[in-house]
Amino acid sequence: MPELNPAGIPANPGTPYITPDVLRSAPTGILWDSLATLERPDPRKLWPELLNLCVRATSQIDGYCNQPLRATIDTETLYGPGAPDFRFNMRRNGVARLLLSRSPVTAVLGGQVSPAYAFPEQWTQIPANAFRPERPLIGVYGTTSPGASGDGGQAVYLGPGYASWWQGACEVQVTYINGWPHGSLQAAAVAGATSIAIDDCTGWGPPSGMTSGAAGRLHDPARQESFVVTAASAVSGPGTLTLASPLAYPHEPGIIATTLPGTIMQAAILFATALALVGGATAVSQQAIPGVPESGGKAAENYSAEAELLIHPYKRVV
Repeated sequence: MPELNPAGIPANPGTPYITPDVLRSAPTGILWDSLATLERPDPRKLWPELLNLCVRATSQIDGYCNQPLRATIDTETLYGPGAPDFRFNMRRNGVARLLLSRSPVTAVLGGQVSPAYAFPEQWTQIPANAFRPERPLIGVYGTTSPGASGDGGQAVYLGPGYASWWQGACEVQVTYINGWPHGSLQAAAVAGATSIAIDDCTGWGPPSGMTSGAAGRLHDPARQESFVVTAASAVSGPGTLTLASPLAYPHEPGIIATTLPGTIMQAAILFATALALVGGATAVSQQAIPGVPESGGKAAENYSAEAELLIHPYKRVV
């Protein structure tokens, strides 16, 4: 199971899409305290096992979608132009179209190019402003947060001069950010605070030339609120986010700070519920839920099927 630090926050590989607090507050029909057994008589020991369920549900979502949905920084290599790599093609105006693997692409950090015949590679650096997303992000409230529709693009254009037919085959590496910024508070935040400490700054800060970054939500069961990021102390990993306006409420460490669509979080809740039922229906108490005729394995299948329907728009198909 994931290790816990003294604040009760999951360590690597990062905050799952839901936490035990979110899972327990959701209307799943599961009495989570019934997971207690002779081996776990102390209710406080249930928290690590609930965290296990959240981590497994997150992995199921990423596995079904063939990509992580949380914001990540990726470096991808393409060979072209043209055959045999359909992902790298040239336009008549000298612009190269690069079809990347993960979506939605929210920013390109830079890249490099080398002749394909060079061993080892002879890299020429490509600045970030030489790239342009084919489908620019339509952010939430004019910010860099991807929308909830799952229709973000995954192709970028590379400006003229770095690749062409007459130059011959080349190798292009592109470093880019994709997905929805997601993390959790690493320290308590007081009401009126204009910054928060988070476990992963990836995708939160504003791109070059913009004053606003991502718009997120603090999923505190009792005190939810939204915020807009104006600066991040790190490109990725732990750091501090500067907020456009002060927080209205105090928040404890471990509270989720995310831009993930509600459908993704609901899918994680459903997958976690199905995992709990599959793990031992006789050990889990389930309240009667309208529309669910029976518990046990069949109910677990129903939960999983509904979760897959919710996340299907985010599935990577190319």
